[in-house]
Amino acid sequence: GKMVAFLWLVLSHLLSFCICVQSKDLSPPMWPNGFSVASREHWYMYMNDTRVPLAVNDAYWYYDYTNRRMRFDHGVGQVDNFCMMNEKKPIACSLLFDPSGVMYVNY
Repeated sequence: GKMVAFLWLVLSHLLSFCICVQSKDLSPPMWPNGFSVASREHWYMYMNDTRVPLAVNDAYWYYDYTNRRMRFDHGVGQVDNFCMMNEKKPIACSLLFDPSGVMYVNY
């Protein structure tokens, strides 16, 4: 239940492409118990089937399986839907997930 949702959320934020391999001999990759990733986020919206750029910002993602927690830092310029719920301007924001799967938004 919660662990599947936790891992799905991590995958949906971290993976931006898929390499499909058709082989029955391959085992799934093993992730380390903890890691971090620095990146640039590019935000878009679609209008009439046209991709319209909205924003670009620095981002950092932290994953800690051992303690069942993770954190997504969205830098100034972000337009993340959770970060924009209470603050309607693109300020820096962190999404924090505790071991129960609850998400907290820190501005």
